[in-house]
Amino acid sequence: MADGKKCLLAVSGGADSVCLLRLMCEYAKDCGTKLMVFHYNHHLRGEAADQDEEFVRSLCEKYQLPFYAKGGDVGAFAAENKMGIEEAARHLRYEALYQVAEEAQADLIALAHHKNDQAETVLFNLCRGTGLAGLSGMKEKNGRLIRPLLCLSRDEIEEYLACIGQHYMTDETNADTGYSRNLIRAKVLPLLQEQVNEKTVQHIYEAADICAQALEFIQEQAKQALRDCMIGAGEGDQNAVCDDPAAKAKDAAWADHDRKMRGLRVSIPVLQTYPSFLQQEVVRLAIFEVAGSKKDIGSIHVQSVLSLMEKQSGRRISLPYQMEAVRSYQRLLIFVPDAADTGFDTADPVSENTAKNITESVERPRSGSGSETNMQQAGIRFEKADFVLTKENASLIPREGNERWIDADKAGDEIRVRTPERGDYFFLDDTHKKYIRDYFSDQKIPAFMRGKKLLVTCGHHVLCIPGERISYPVRITEKTRRILKIIRA
Repeated sequence: MADGKKCLLAVSGGADSVCLLRLMCEYAKDCGTKLMVFHYNHHLRGEAADQDEEFVRSLCEKYQLPFYAKGGDVGAFAAENKMGIEEAARHLRYEALYQVAEEAQADLIALAHHKNDQAETVLFNLCRGTGLAGLSGMKEKNGRLIRPLLCLSRDEIEEYLACIGQHYMTDETNADTGYSRNLIRAKVLPLLQEQVNEKTVQHIYEAADICAQALEFIQEQAKQALRDCMIGAGEGDQNAVCDDPAAKAKDAAWADHDRKMRGLRVSIPVLQTYPSFLQQEVVRLAIFEVAGSKKDIGSIHVQSVLSLMEKQSGRRISLPYQMEAVRSYQRLLIFVPDAADTGFDTADPVSENTAKNITESVERPRSGSGSETNMQQAGIRFEKADFVLTKENASLIPREGNERWIDADKAGDEIRVRTPERGDYFFLDDTHKKYIRDYFSDQKIPAFMRGKKLLVTCGHHVLCIPGERISYPVRITEKTRRILKIIRA
Protein backbone atom coordinates (compact mmCIF):
# COMPACT_ATOMS: atom_id res chain seq x y z
CA MET A 1 0.00 0.00 0.00
CA ALA A 2 1.67 3.16 -1.22
CA ASP A 3 2.41 6.14 1.03
CA GLY A 4 -0.22 8.84 1.23
CA LYS A 5 -3.13 6.64 0.19
CA LYS A 6 -6.56 7.18 1.71
CA CYS A 7 -7.94 3.92 3.08
CA LEU A 8 -11.49 3.29 4.32
CA LEU A 9 -11.70 0.56 6.98
CA ALA A 10 -14.95 -1.43 7.32
CA VAL A 11 -15.33 -1.92 11.08
CA SER A 12 -18.26 -3.75 12.68
CA GLY A 13 -16.85 -3.75 16.21
CA GLY A 14 -16.09 -7.48 16.26
CA ALA A 15 -12.68 -8.98 16.90
CA ASP A 16 -11.65 -9.18 13.24
CA SER A 17 -12.42 -5.60 12.29
CA VAL A 18 -11.07 -4.16 15.57
CA CYS A 19 -7.83 -6.04 14.90
CA LEU A 20 -7.80 -4.52 11.42
CA LEU A 21 -8.23 -1.02 12.87
CA ARG A 22 -5.44 -1.42 15.43
CA LEU A 23 -2.95 -2.96 12.98
CA MET A 24 -3.69 -0.37 10.30
CA CYS A 25 -3.17 2.42 12.84
CA GLU A 26 0.31 1.03 13.53
CA TYR A 27 0.98 0.71 9.80
CA ALA A 28 -0.22 4.24 9.07
CA LYS A 29 2.28 5.71 11.52
CA ASP A 30 5.16 4.53 9.36
CA CYS A 31 3.81 4.97 5.82
CA GLY A 32 1.58 8.02 6.08
CA THR A 33 -1.62 6.25 5.00
CA LYS A 34 -4.71 8.29 5.86
CA LEU A 35 -7.31 6.11 7.57
CA MET A 36 -11.09 6.50 7.76
CA VAL A 37 -13.65 4.17 9.32
CA PHE A 38 -17.03 2.96 8.04
CA HIS A 39 -19.65 1.23 10.21
CA TYR A 40 -23.02 -0.14 9.08
CA ASN A 41 -25.88 -0.56 11.56
CA HIS A 42 -28.24 -3.29 10.32
CA HIS A 43 -30.86 -2.48 13.01
CA LEU A 44 -31.47 -6.20 13.54
CA ARG A 45 -30.36 -6.47 17.17
CA GLY A 46 -31.99 -3.48 18.85
CA GLU A 47 -29.84 -1.83 21.53
CA ALA A 48 -26.96 -4.25 20.89
CA ALA A 49 -26.59 -2.92 17.34
CA ASP A 50 -26.55 0.68 18.62
CA GLN A 51 -23.95 -0.28 21.23
CA ASP A 52 -21.72 -1.68 18.46
CA GLU A 53 -21.98 1.61 16.58
CA GLU A 54 -21.11 3.65 19.69
CA PHE A 55 -18.16 1.35 20.44
CA VAL A 56 -16.70 1.88 16.96
CA ARG A 57 -17.36 5.63 17.22
CA SER A 58 -15.43 5.78 20.51
CA LEU A 59 -12.50 3.90 18.96
CA CYS A 60 -12.39 6.44 16.16
CA GLU A 61 -12.43 9.31 18.66
CA LYS A 62 -9.59 7.68 20.61
CA TYR A 63 -7.42 7.24 17.53
CA GLN A 64 -8.63 10.46 15.86
CA LEU A 65 -10.02 8.77 12.78
CA PRO A 66 -12.84 10.15 10.60
CA PHE A 67 -15.98 8.08 11.26
CA TYR A 68 -18.79 7.35 8.78
CA ALA A 69 -21.90 5.57 10.04
CA LYS A 70 -24.71 4.29 7.85
CA GLY A 71 -27.73 2.13 8.57
CA GLY A 72 -30.85 0.65 7.08
CA ASP A 73 -33.90 -1.47 7.80
CA VAL A 74 -32.55 -4.82 6.60
CA GLY A 75 -35.68 -6.72 7.59
CA ALA A 76 -37.97 -4.49 5.54
CA PHE A 77 -35.60 -4.51 2.56
CA ALA A 78 -35.39 -8.31 2.67
CA ALA A 79 -39.18 -8.67 2.77
CA GLU A 80 -39.75 -6.14 -0.02
CA ASN A 81 -37.21 -7.76 -2.33
CA LYS A 82 -37.93 -11.40 -1.36
CA MET A 83 -34.37 -11.88 -0.13
CA GLY A 84 -32.87 -13.70 2.83
CA ILE A 85 -31.67 -11.61 5.77
CA GLU A 86 -28.00 -12.48 5.10
CA GLU A 87 -28.24 -11.55 1.44
CA ALA A 88 -30.16 -8.33 2.14
CA ALA A 89 -27.72 -7.27 4.87
CA ARG A 90 -24.72 -7.84 2.62
CA HIS A 91 -26.34 -5.96 -0.27
CA LEU A 92 -27.17 -2.88 1.83
CA ARG A 93 -23.84 -2.94 3.67
CA TYR A 94 -21.73 -3.04 0.51
CA GLU A 95 -23.91 -0.48 -1.24
CA ALA A 96 -23.37 1.94 1.64
CA LEU A 97 -19.66 1.07 1.87
CA TYR A 98 -19.02 1.97 -1.76
CA GLN A 99 -21.13 5.11 -1.43
CA VAL A 100 -19.02 6.32 1.52
CA ALA A 101 -15.81 5.35 -0.31
CA GLU A 102 -16.85 7.64 -3.16
CA GLU A 103 -17.84 10.48 -0.84
CA ALA A 104 -14.58 10.20 1.10
CA GLN A 105 -12.53 9.74 -2.09
CA ALA A 106 -10.92 6.61 -0.66
CA ASP A 107 -8.18 4.99 -2.73
CA LEU A 108 -8.55 1.67 -0.91
CA ILE A 109 -11.23 -0.18 1.05
CA ALA A 110 -9.92 -2.55 3.75
CA LEU A 111 -12.01 -5.54 4.86
CA ALA A 112 -11.25 -7.77 7.86
CA HIS A 113 -11.60 -11.22 6.28
CA HIS A 114 -9.15 -13.81 7.62
CA LYS A 115 -8.09 -17.44 7.02
CA ASN A 116 -11.17 -18.92 8.67
CA ASP A 117 -13.40 -16.71 6.50
CA GLN A 118 -11.51 -17.96 3.44
CA ALA A 119 -12.05 -21.61 4.43
CA GLU A 120 -15.73 -20.90 5.13
CA THR A 121 -16.16 -19.20 1.74
CA VAL A 122 -14.49 -22.05 -0.17
CA LEU A 123 -16.64 -24.68 1.57
CA PHE A 124 -19.79 -22.61 1.00
CA ASN A 125 -19.00 -22.23 -2.71
CA LEU A 126 -18.12 -25.91 -3.03
CA CYS A 127 -21.39 -27.04 -1.44
CA ARG A 128 -23.46 -24.76 -3.70
CA GLY A 129 -21.56 -25.79 -6.84
CA THR A 130 -18.60 -23.91 -8.22
CA GLY A 131 -15.53 -23.96 -10.45
CA LEU A 132 -11.97 -22.76 -10.01
CA ALA A 133 -13.09 -19.18 -9.32
CA GLY A 134 -15.22 -20.26 -6.35
CA LEU A 135 -12.50 -22.60 -5.08
CA SER A 136 -10.04 -19.69 -5.19
CA GLY A 137 -12.07 -17.89 -2.54
CA MET A 138 -11.37 -14.24 -1.78
CA LYS A 139 -8.41 -12.28 -3.11
CA GLU A 140 -5.98 -10.32 -0.93
CA LYS A 141 -6.44 -7.44 -3.38
CA ASN A 142 -9.33 -7.06 -5.80
CA GLY A 143 -9.40 -3.64 -7.43
CA ARG A 144 -9.37 -1.19 -4.55
CA LEU A 145 -10.61 -3.83 -2.06
CA ILE A 146 -7.84 -5.14 0.18
CA ARG A 147 -7.88 -7.85 2.87
CA PRO A 148 -4.77 -7.31 5.05
CA LEU A 149 -5.78 -10.04 7.56
CA LEU A 150 -6.32 -12.85 5.06
CA CYS A 151 -3.01 -14.44 6.12
CA LEU A 152 -4.08 -14.61 9.80
CA SER A 153 -6.31 -17.14 11.54
CA ARG A 154 -9.13 -16.24 13.92
CA ASP A 155 -7.08 -17.63 16.84
CA GLU A 156 -4.12 -15.42 15.91
CA ILE A 157 -6.38 -12.37 15.76
CA GLU A 158 -7.85 -13.03 19.20
CA GLU A 159 -4.38 -13.69 20.66
CA TYR A 160 -3.15 -10.34 19.31
CA LEU A 161 -6.10 -8.46 20.82
CA ALA A 162 -5.57 -10.20 24.17
CA CYS A 163 -1.87 -9.25 24.13
CA ILE A 164 -2.58 -5.55 23.60
CA GLY A 165 -5.57 -5.56 25.96
CA GLN A 166 -8.03 -4.46 23.28
CA HIS A 167 -11.74 -5.02 23.97
CA TYR A 168 -14.17 -5.87 21.14
CA MET A 169 -17.88 -6.51 20.70
CA THR A 170 -19.53 -9.92 20.22
CA ASP A 171 -22.49 -10.44 17.91
CA GLU A 172 -24.64 -13.22 19.36
CA THR A 173 -26.35 -13.77 15.99
CA ASN A 174 -23.09 -15.30 14.73
CA ALA A 175 -24.04 -18.38 16.76
CA ASP A 176 -27.37 -18.76 14.93
CA THR A 177 -26.79 -21.83 12.74
CA GLY A 178 -30.00 -21.16 10.83
CA TYR A 179 -27.77 -19.17 8.47
CA SER A 180 -25.64 -21.28 6.10
CA ARG A 181 -22.37 -19.46 6.69
CA ASN A 182 -22.84 -19.52 10.46
CA LEU A 183 -23.45 -23.27 10.26
CA ILE A 184 -20.17 -23.79 8.41
CA ARG A 185 -18.34 -21.48 10.82
CA ALA A 186 -19.79 -22.85 14.08
CA LYS A 187 -20.31 -26.54 13.25
CA VAL A 188 -18.67 -27.79 10.05
CA LEU A 189 -15.17 -26.31 10.33
CA PRO A 190 -14.74 -27.16 14.06
CA LEU A 191 -15.89 -30.74 13.36
CA LEU A 192 -13.41 -31.10 10.49
CA GLN A 193 -10.63 -29.73 12.68
CA GLU A 194 -11.52 -32.11 15.49
CA GLN A 195 -12.30 -35.27 13.51
CA VAL A 196 -10.23 -34.98 10.31
CA ASN A 197 -7.26 -32.63 10.67
CA GLU A 198 -6.52 -29.82 13.13
CA LYS A 199 -4.94 -27.86 10.27
CA THR A 200 -8.11 -27.97 8.13
CA VAL A 201 -8.38 -24.16 7.91
CA GLN A 202 -4.73 -23.78 6.92
CA HIS A 203 -4.98 -26.52 4.28
CA ILE A 204 -8.15 -25.06 2.72
CA TYR A 205 -6.45 -21.64 2.69
CA GLU A 206 -3.42 -23.11 0.88
CA ALA A 207 -5.63 -25.03 -1.59
CA ALA A 208 -7.51 -21.82 -2.39
CA ASP A 209 -4.19 -20.12 -3.15
CA ILE A 210 -3.21 -22.97 -5.51
CA CYS A 211 -6.59 -22.73 -7.27
CA ALA A 212 -6.15 -18.96 -7.62
CA GLN A 213 -2.74 -19.42 -9.26
CA ALA A 214 -4.11 -22.12 -11.59
CA LEU A 215 -7.06 -19.91 -12.49
CA GLU A 216 -4.78 -16.98 -13.27
CA PHE A 217 -2.71 -19.13 -15.63
CA ILE A 218 -5.78 -20.61 -17.33
CA GLN A 219 -7.36 -17.18 -17.76
CA GLU A 220 -4.22 -15.90 -19.52
CA GLN A 221 -4.37 -18.90 -21.85
CA ALA A 222 -8.07 -18.30 -22.43
CA LYS A 223 -7.49 -14.61 -23.27
CA GLN A 224 -5.01 -15.57 -25.98
CA ALA A 225 -7.29 -18.34 -27.24
CA LEU A 226 -10.23 -15.89 -27.44
CA ARG A 227 -8.10 -13.49 -29.49
CA ASP A 228 -7.25 -16.37 -31.85
CA CYS A 229 -10.92 -17.41 -32.13
CA MET A 230 -12.37 -13.97 -32.82
CA ILE A 231 -13.25 -13.20 -36.44
CA GLY A 232 -14.71 -10.31 -38.39
CA ALA A 233 -18.20 -9.86 -39.83
CA GLY A 234 -18.99 -12.32 -42.59
CA GLU A 235 -15.89 -14.46 -42.05
CA GLY A 236 -16.30 -18.25 -41.97
CA ASP A 237 -19.27 -18.41 -44.38
CA GLN A 238 -17.33 -20.50 -46.88
CA ASN A 239 -17.51 -23.45 -44.47
CA ALA A 240 -21.29 -23.46 -44.33
CA VAL A 241 -23.11 -26.52 -45.64
CA CYS A 242 -26.90 -26.43 -45.55
CA ASP A 243 -29.53 -28.04 -47.82
CA ASP A 244 -32.67 -26.95 -45.94
CA PRO A 245 -34.28 -23.94 -47.74
CA ALA A 246 -35.87 -22.66 -44.52
CA ALA A 247 -32.57 -22.89 -42.67
CA LYS A 248 -30.82 -21.16 -45.58
CA ALA A 249 -33.27 -18.25 -45.35
CA LYS A 250 -32.67 -17.96 -41.63
CA ASP A 251 -28.91 -18.15 -42.21
CA ALA A 252 -29.13 -15.32 -44.71
CA ALA A 253 -31.02 -13.19 -42.18
CA TRP A 254 -28.44 -13.88 -39.49
CA ALA A 255 -25.59 -13.16 -41.92
CA ASP A 256 -27.11 -9.73 -42.59
CA HIS A 257 -27.59 -9.17 -38.87
CA ASP A 258 -23.99 -10.30 -38.25
CA ARG A 259 -22.68 -7.37 -40.22
CA LYS A 260 -24.52 -4.89 -37.99
CA MET A 261 -24.44 -6.51 -34.57
CA ARG A 262 -22.67 -5.22 -31.46
CA GLY A 263 -20.83 -8.16 -29.94
CA LEU A 264 -18.25 -10.87 -30.59
CA ARG A 265 -17.93 -13.45 -33.37
CA VAL A 266 -16.15 -16.68 -32.45
CA SER A 267 -14.93 -19.19 -35.05
CA ILE A 268 -16.32 -22.63 -34.22
CA PRO A 269 -13.57 -24.58 -36.09
CA VAL A 270 -10.83 -22.69 -34.24
CA LEU A 271 -12.60 -23.00 -30.87
CA GLN A 272 -12.92 -26.76 -31.35
CA THR A 273 -9.14 -27.12 -31.64
CA TYR A 274 -8.78 -26.33 -27.93
CA PRO A 275 -9.32 -28.77 -25.02
CA SER A 276 -12.85 -28.88 -23.64
CA PHE A 277 -11.98 -27.01 -20.45
CA LEU A 278 -10.31 -24.18 -22.36
CA GLN A 279 -13.32 -23.94 -24.70
CA GLN A 280 -15.47 -23.24 -21.65
CA GLU A 281 -13.13 -20.51 -20.43
CA VAL A 282 -13.00 -18.88 -23.89
CA VAL A 283 -16.80 -18.74 -24.08
CA ARG A 284 -17.01 -17.50 -20.49
CA LEU A 285 -14.62 -14.63 -21.31
CA ALA A 286 -16.56 -13.81 -24.46
CA ILE A 287 -19.80 -13.54 -22.50
CA PHE A 288 -18.12 -11.38 -19.83
CA GLU A 289 -16.71 -9.13 -22.57
CA VAL A 290 -20.10 -8.50 -24.17
CA ALA A 291 -21.98 -8.23 -20.86
CA GLY A 292 -19.43 -5.91 -19.28
CA SER A 293 -19.97 -7.81 -16.02
CA LYS A 294 -19.39 -11.22 -14.42
CA LYS A 295 -22.38 -11.09 -12.06
CA ASP A 296 -25.20 -13.62 -12.64
CA ILE A 297 -23.27 -15.43 -15.39
CA GLY A 298 -22.71 -19.08 -14.54
CA SER A 299 -21.69 -22.41 -16.02
CA ILE A 300 -25.21 -23.05 -17.28
CA HIS A 301 -24.87 -20.08 -19.66
CA VAL A 302 -21.44 -21.20 -20.87
CA GLN A 303 -22.69 -24.73 -21.54
CA SER A 304 -25.74 -23.38 -23.37
CA VAL A 305 -23.53 -21.38 -25.73
CA LEU A 306 -21.21 -24.34 -26.31
CA SER A 307 -24.21 -26.57 -27.10
CA LEU A 308 -24.98 -24.33 -30.09
CA MET A 309 -21.92 -25.78 -31.84
CA GLU A 310 -23.81 -29.08 -32.17
CA LYS A 311 -26.97 -27.47 -33.56
CA GLN A 312 -27.97 -26.20 -36.94
CA SER A 313 -27.19 -22.70 -38.11
CA GLY A 314 -29.69 -20.11 -36.92
CA ARG A 315 -30.35 -21.64 -33.50
CA ARG A 316 -30.17 -19.13 -30.67
CA ILE A 317 -30.39 -18.85 -26.88
CA SER A 318 -31.01 -15.98 -24.45
CA LEU A 319 -28.40 -14.90 -21.92
CA PRO A 320 -28.37 -12.46 -18.95
CA TYR A 321 -28.12 -8.70 -19.56
CA GLN A 322 -30.44 -8.96 -22.59
CA MET A 323 -27.69 -10.78 -24.51
CA GLU A 324 -28.25 -13.49 -27.10
CA ALA A 325 -26.04 -16.13 -28.66
CA VAL A 326 -26.58 -17.59 -32.13
CA ARG A 327 -24.92 -20.16 -34.32
CA SER A 328 -24.50 -18.57 -37.74
CA TYR A 329 -22.71 -20.87 -40.19
CA GLN A 330 -19.35 -21.73 -38.57
CA ARG A 331 -19.54 -18.90 -36.04
CA LEU A 332 -20.93 -18.27 -32.59
CA LEU A 333 -22.35 -14.76 -32.31
CA ILE A 334 -22.64 -13.33 -28.78
CA PHE A 335 -24.29 -9.93 -28.76
CA VAL A 336 -26.83 -7.48 -27.36
CA PRO A 337 -29.71 -6.88 -29.80
CA ASP A 338 -29.60 -3.35 -31.15
CA ALA A 339 -32.78 -1.30 -31.41
CA ALA A 340 -31.42 -0.04 -34.74
CA ASP A 341 -31.63 -3.54 -36.23
CA THR A 342 -35.06 -2.86 -37.67
CA GLY A 343 -36.76 -5.48 -39.79
CA PHE A 344 -35.10 -8.33 -37.93
CA ASP A 345 -36.60 -9.72 -34.73
CA THR A 346 -34.12 -11.83 -32.80
CA ALA A 347 -36.84 -13.29 -30.58
CA ASP A 348 -38.75 -16.46 -31.41
CA PRO A 349 -42.11 -15.80 -29.73
CA VAL A 350 -43.68 -18.57 -27.67
CA SER A 351 -46.67 -19.74 -29.65
CA GLU A 352 -50.10 -20.40 -28.15
CA ASN A 353 -49.56 -24.14 -28.78
CA THR A 354 -46.29 -24.02 -26.88
CA ALA A 355 -47.98 -22.28 -23.96
CA LYS A 356 -50.72 -24.93 -23.98
CA ASN A 357 -48.20 -27.75 -24.04
CA ILE A 358 -46.24 -26.19 -21.19
CA THR A 359 -49.40 -25.93 -19.10
CA GLU A 360 -50.27 -29.56 -19.76
CA SER A 361 -46.76 -30.72 -18.95
CA VAL A 362 -46.77 -28.83 -15.64
CA GLU A 363 -50.09 -30.37 -14.61
CA ARG A 364 -49.21 -33.84 -15.89
CA PRO A 365 -45.42 -34.14 -15.73
CA ARG A 366 -43.70 -37.15 -17.19
CA SER A 367 -41.94 -39.56 -14.88
CA GLY A 368 -38.38 -38.60 -13.95
CA SER A 369 -36.99 -35.20 -13.08
CA GLY A 370 -40.08 -33.33 -14.24
CA SER A 371 -41.59 -31.61 -17.23
CA GLU A 372 -39.50 -30.73 -20.27
CA THR A 373 -42.09 -30.41 -23.05
CA ASN A 374 -41.11 -27.54 -25.35
CA MET A 375 -38.93 -26.12 -22.60
CA GLN A 376 -36.01 -25.61 -24.94
CA GLN A 377 -38.02 -23.33 -27.18
CA ALA A 378 -39.46 -21.37 -24.26
CA GLY A 379 -36.23 -21.33 -22.28
CA ILE A 380 -38.14 -22.36 -19.13
CA ARG A 381 -38.16 -25.69 -17.30
CA PHE A 382 -40.60 -26.79 -14.59
CA GLU A 383 -40.22 -29.36 -11.83
CA LYS A 384 -42.71 -30.33 -9.12
CA ALA A 385 -41.67 -31.55 -5.70
CA ASP A 386 -43.00 -32.07 -2.17
CA PHE A 387 -41.67 -29.47 0.29
CA VAL A 388 -42.54 -28.58 3.87
CA LEU A 389 -40.91 -25.38 5.10
CA THR A 390 -38.84 -25.64 8.28
CA LYS A 391 -36.19 -23.47 9.91
CA GLU A 392 -33.55 -25.97 8.80
CA ASN A 393 -34.45 -26.01 5.10
CA ALA A 394 -35.53 -22.38 4.60
CA SER A 395 -32.09 -21.54 3.21
CA LEU A 396 -32.68 -24.00 0.35
CA ILE A 397 -35.25 -21.69 -1.25
CA PRO A 398 -33.33 -19.99 -4.10
CA ARG A 399 -33.29 -16.21 -4.13
CA GLU A 400 -30.48 -15.75 -6.64
CA GLY A 401 -29.59 -17.31 -9.98
CA ASN A 402 -31.98 -18.77 -12.54
CA GLU A 403 -34.31 -20.77 -10.31
CA ARG A 404 -37.40 -19.67 -8.35
CA TRP A 405 -39.92 -21.72 -6.31
CA ILE A 406 -43.62 -21.06 -5.88
CA ASP A 407 -46.41 -22.82 -4.01
CA ALA A 408 -47.85 -25.22 -6.60
CA ASP A 409 -51.28 -25.36 -4.97
CA LYS A 410 -51.65 -21.55 -4.98
CA ALA A 411 -50.53 -21.12 -8.58
CA GLY A 412 -53.86 -21.93 -10.19
CA ASP A 413 -54.87 -24.35 -12.93
CA GLU A 414 -54.20 -22.25 -16.03
CA ILE A 415 -50.46 -21.66 -15.92
CA ARG A 416 -49.01 -20.19 -19.11
CA VAL A 417 -45.56 -19.19 -20.28
CA ARG A 418 -45.88 -16.16 -22.53
CA THR A 419 -44.62 -12.69 -23.31
CA PRO A 420 -46.13 -9.66 -21.49
CA GLU A 421 -49.65 -8.39 -22.14
CA ARG A 422 -51.34 -5.15 -21.17
CA GLY A 423 -52.71 -5.43 -17.63
CA ASP A 424 -50.16 -7.97 -16.33
CA TYR A 425 -49.32 -7.52 -12.65
CA PHE A 426 -47.83 -9.19 -9.58
CA PHE A 427 -47.98 -8.47 -5.84
CA LEU A 428 -45.14 -7.05 -3.75
CA ASP A 429 -46.94 -8.00 -0.51
CA ASP A 430 -50.48 -8.56 0.77
CA THR A 431 -51.84 -5.29 -0.62
CA HIS A 432 -49.40 -3.69 -3.06
CA LYS A 433 -49.96 -4.57 -6.70
CA LYS A 434 -47.18 -3.85 -9.23
CA TYR A 435 -47.94 -3.65 -12.94
CA ILE A 436 -45.37 -5.38 -15.08
CA ARG A 437 -44.84 -2.28 -17.23
CA ASP A 438 -43.84 -0.33 -14.10
CA TYR A 439 -41.53 -3.13 -12.98
CA PHE A 440 -39.77 -3.10 -16.37
CA SER A 441 -39.41 0.66 -16.10
CA ASP A 442 -37.97 0.42 -12.56
CA GLN A 443 -35.49 -2.24 -13.71
CA LYS A 444 -34.46 -0.03 -16.67
CA ILE A 445 -35.14 -2.80 -19.18
CA PRO A 446 -34.92 -1.29 -22.69
CA ALA A 447 -38.30 -0.82 -24.34
CA PHE A 448 -37.40 -2.96 -27.34
CA MET A 449 -36.58 -5.89 -25.02
CA ARG A 450 -39.70 -5.81 -22.84
CA GLY A 451 -41.92 -7.62 -25.29
CA LYS A 452 -39.46 -10.53 -25.40
CA LYS A 453 -39.44 -11.29 -21.66
CA LEU A 454 -41.02 -14.61 -20.71
CA LEU A 455 -43.50 -14.65 -17.83
CA VAL A 456 -45.18 -17.50 -15.94
CA THR A 457 -48.78 -16.40 -15.57
CA CYS A 458 -52.29 -17.35 -14.51
CA GLY A 459 -54.53 -14.97 -16.39
CA HIS A 460 -52.97 -11.53 -15.95
CA HIS A 461 -51.45 -12.49 -12.60
CA VAL A 462 -47.69 -12.88 -13.13
CA LEU A 463 -46.77 -15.73 -10.81
CA CYS A 464 -43.09 -15.54 -11.63
CA ILE A 465 -40.62 -13.55 -13.69
CA PRO A 466 -38.18 -16.43 -14.26
CA GLY A 467 -34.78 -15.85 -12.72
CA GLU A 468 -35.91 -12.58 -11.11
CA ARG A 469 -38.82 -12.69 -8.64
CA ILE A 470 -42.18 -14.22 -7.70
CA SER A 471 -45.54 -12.78 -6.75
CA TYR A 472 -46.20 -12.56 -3.00
CA PRO A 473 -49.38 -14.73 -2.86
CA VAL A 474 -47.56 -17.80 -4.30
CA ARG A 475 -44.53 -17.57 -2.00
CA ILE A 476 -43.43 -20.61 0.03
CA THR A 477 -44.98 -20.58 3.53
CA GLU A 478 -45.45 -22.98 6.44
CA LYS A 479 -48.68 -24.14 4.76
CA THR A 480 -46.92 -25.14 1.54
CA ARG A 481 -46.93 -28.85 0.75
CA ARG A 482 -46.04 -28.90 -2.97
CA ILE A 483 -43.75 -26.56 -4.87
CA LEU A 484 -43.30 -25.73 -8.52
CA LYS A 485 -39.67 -25.04 -9.43
CA ILE A 486 -39.35 -22.57 -12.33
CA ILE A 487 -35.91 -22.78 -13.92
CA ARG A 488 -34.71 -20.37 -16.57
CA ALA A 489 -32.32 -22.01 -19.03
